[in-house]
Amino acid sequence: MTLDSSLMSAGATPRQSVLIVDDSATDLLYLTRLLERPDRHIITAKSGEEALHILKGFEFALVLLDIQLEGLNGFQTAERIRANERTRHLPIIFITATSSEEESVFRGYDAGAVDYLIKPIAANLLRSKVNVFCELSAQRLVIHEQLKEIQAKNEVLHRQLEEIKTLRGLVPICARCKNVRDDSGFWQTIEAYVCDHSEAEFSHSLCPECTGVLYPGLNLRSESQTQRR
Repeated sequence: MTLDSSLMSAGATPRQSVLIVDDSATDLLYLTRLLERPDRHIITAKSGEEALHILKGFEFALVLLDIQLEGLNGFQTAERIRANERTRHLPIIFITATSSEEESVFRGYDAGAVDYLIKPIAANLLRSKVNVFCELSAQRLVIHEQLKEIQAKNEVLHRQLEEIKTLRGLVPICARCKNVRDDSGFWQTIEAYVCDHSEAEFSHSLCPECTGVLYPGLNLRSESQTQRR
């Protein structure tokens, strides 16, 4: 299929995608039908220039690149893909209808190809190769997401350790009002200080002694016995 603009939107990164570059509409249709699967996006380009434009905004597991293209040929397109830092490691399989002369094959590998296939291509062979690269791409994405998750957890842990370290230090506290002097030299309540330096939250109540002072008529003993039961 051709590039759908909805696939280019933020966050729309497919797990397995293949870019097919060929200036033959017949070959594009044949390869698309050969490789399409429910869990795979097949995107096509009819020129090297179009392929390079698509690669600017979309992630792929593999590029199938015809050598005999008008304008930028397959070798030139591959060299530009390799020159881009974001796509330099993108696997490229060259496809050509010409004979497999040794010099042409070597030039393909020098341009960055991981494989080189001659038309007509055996369907099972091509499917097998494409499946391998798609699976490798999916595994890399899983590992990347796992590393991001580990990094996020490490950052949270580091922040929590810093907060604990701050709370374990010497905290200046007023002997009369019990306010705390913070790192900037300002005085604040102990509740505010702890909330600023940790994830702790406070709920307010009265201890038995303060309750007795404020409410001397309250039967604290009976209440305490009831709570213990």
